[in-house]
Amino acid sequence: MTVLFGDEVMPLHAPGTGEKTLDSFPWQLGIGALEAAVSVDGHRP
Repeated sequence: MTVLFGDEVMPLHAPGTGEKTLDSFPWQLGIGALEAAVSVDGHRP
């Protein structure tokens, strides 16, 4: 499991304010975590 929220990645936002943080979310980290979890042939290692 890869956790994408936390002080070292992105601090959690206050409840109900997530829409305000969409532009600052490190989407490339989420995509990288997905790519790392899926092998070349499309199956999880």
